[in-house]
Amino acid sequence: MKLIYTYHFLILLILFPIILSNAQTTNDYRSVATGNWSSLATWERFNGTTWVQPTSGEGVPSSSSGVITIQNGHTVSIPNVNQTADQMTINSGGQVNIGTGRTLTIANGTGTDLTVNGILVNTGTLTFNSGVTASFGSGSIYQHNKDGGVIPTATWNSNSTCLVTGTVGTIPTGMGQTFGHLTWNCPNQTVASTPPTTYNLLGNLTVQNTGTGQFRMGTGITSDNIVLGNYSQSGGTVRISGATARVLNVSGNFNLNGGTFLMSDNTTIGTLNVAGNFSHSAGTITQTLTGGSGVIIFNGTTNQSYTGGGTISGTINFTFNNPAGITLSTSVTFPTTLTMSNGNIALNGNTFTLGTSTTTKGTLSWSAGFLTGSGTFTRWFDNSTAISIGTNAGLFPMGNGTDNRSVWIAGTPSTGGTLSVQHTNASGTTALSFVENLQTFNKRTNMNWTLSNANGFAGSSLSLRIQGSGIPGINQVSDLNISLASTAAGGTYSAPGGNTTNPQVNRTGLTQTTLANTFYFAATSASPLPVELSSFSAIVLDNGVKLNWRTETEVNNYGFQVQRAMSNVQGQDWDVIGFVEGHGNSNSPKEYSFFDENVIDGKYSYRLKQIDFEGKFEYSKVIEVEIGSPGKFELSQNYPNPFNPTTTIRFSLPQSGNVKLTIYNTLGEQVAELVNGFLEAGVYTFNFDASTLNSGVYIYKLNAENILISKKMSLIK
Repeated sequence: MKLIYTYHFLILLILFPIILSNAQTTNDYRSVATGNWSSLATWERFNGTTWVQPTSGEGVPSSSSGVITIQNGHTVSIPNVNQTADQMTINSGGQVNIGTGRTLTIANGTGTDLTVNGILVNTGTLTFNSGVTASFGSGSIYQHNKDGGVIPTATWNSNSTCLVTGTVGTIPTGMGQTFGHLTWNCPNQTVASTPPTTYNLLGNLTVQNTGTGQFRMGTGITSDNIVLGNYSQSGGTVRISGATARVLNVSGNFNLNGGTFLMSDNTTIGTLNVAGNFSHSAGTITQTLTGGSGVIIFNGTTNQSYTGGGTISGTINFTFNNPAGITLSTSVTFPTTLTMSNGNIALNGNTFTLGTSTTTKGTLSWSAGFLTGSGTFTRWFDNSTAISIGTNAGLFPMGNGTDNRSVWIAGTPSTGGTLSVQHTNASGTTALSFVENLQTFNKRTNMNWTLSNANGFAGSSLSLRIQGSGIPGINQVSDLNISLASTAAGGTYSAPGGNTTNPQVNRTGLTQTTLANTFYFAATSASPLPVELSSFSAIVLDNGVKLNWRTETEVNNYGFQVQRAMSNVQGQDWDVIGFVEGHGNSNSPKEYSFFDENVIDGKYSYRLKQIDFEGKFEYSKVIEVEIGSPGKFELSQNYPNPFNPTTTIRFSLPQSGNVKLTIYNTLGEQVAELVNGFLEAGVYTFNFDASTLNSGVYIYKLNAENILISKKMSLIK
């Protein structure tokens, strides 16, 4: 046995040099330290068996050497003698610097002649012999630190970077390649950098400094310059369009926090398409010649955010064409034309202003989408343009989800200025009483529209129209009117229009004073408006299911029919299992409950049929419960998710105790509390109404007996 072991050991000793030689080739070089290329101390040479320092006779690596490798942590400089390499690899963390006036020549060898995974800085000249191939890997950087010259033709990984820092009066050639990231930082630049072809970047475009010159988009077979990553500009001047119209398509985010983004300096149109978030916190977006313009188009497929704060000057038009919508992160002002063609704009508590003065009042081109959530839409008007009711010239396209809650004004202001509109999508109704048009109006919505004016706006004989799509309980539009909180609105009654699904109420003869009010939809008893539930929940107890619901106000409420169906039985009809009498008319919250004891294990659906004294009715949202003893604390994912504006939250308690169910925004602020008290063991289902909240991600947390469970949910309006 000992002889066999000895024999195997001798074989390994014989094969070991052969294994090493297969990994390296005689006359390969590798860096051993940071230093000059021409210094022997910088290198090791493979002699066929092991790595050794080269002798003076063997010299430093050259075109006759094998593979030359720059290792991690080493920087090799070429400061005073030109060098040639046949095959060279710069590993990640390694770096080669070509000095001023020096040349590194890459000869044509076998395979890829130059492989860069680290950094290659060119302040001199990088020359490729005929047939040379080069590649820049993920995380690599090529820095072109000289005026003019040639950027090497190579294959660029999407996460590689071409960094241009040396341009003064001559733009480098080779700019038409498909780069990964392209970064431009040339503080001494004096020339415009128009490439011969359009840019096609797999990664990001970053512009930091252009001196007194410009970084320009290119033209080619098509006018589209493509950035598949993000666009970032912190300084310098970037120009899209000149004598030829050009387009910049950014698939990622657009971030301008310094410098000038020049969309056109001629009579052409420069177009920017952005699919990601848009941030303009500083710097200027402009165009400089009469007849030219810029168009910024939001065309993403997921919700895009807009952050303002920078300067917009000249004719810069904005188009919102994103079915997933836009969310404002700050207040913004659009000086010229705003086009809304698809998707909502979530105001998010901010002010959205169209126009900057009575002479630059802006133009609204609207075909779809609404301004939603809390916040303000402000428009400038002059005193020379007559506005017809129902046109885009006087439109404030407010809304809630897909419900059109728009406001129109009409007439000719005597003095120009601004009008602002805020829409509050509140639920429920409030009783009032006034007589107009030989009709008695006895209730109004809590939903309202607040109008205000500023900057000298004034007028008489102004008209107002408000649309209330999605308001239930309307039997005919002739039952409707515009009101204030407790009385009729100012001005003169005008017959409502639209239909019961999309009703419109009208008012004429208004002044700037009577127009500056909070307005509501008022109705007669023939259109009772809804008895809206502020909550509807179900609790599974040992001996049945307890339903609880609450109303904030009631008008003409006869009562509630309680209905049940088996959730897991297809085509199951709704059974009437009880009736709870309503309070008729009430301006204060009312609590109701019903106990269903005729249940066995299984899944059940419940709903309420609210009936008024004329026999008209509406159904509540459906909630589901599952009968069976809960075995653990459990918080289910809300359904539906995403939702607008209501969703159902279900949780299980295996034992009785104090329970809190709360809702938070992403800042950690509590926005709602659904439960806070002692609950019996069981399965609980609660409806959550987020109609007063902005679109976004929210966290709901269940805290019971020292157990905390949380989940995320998305509100999309």
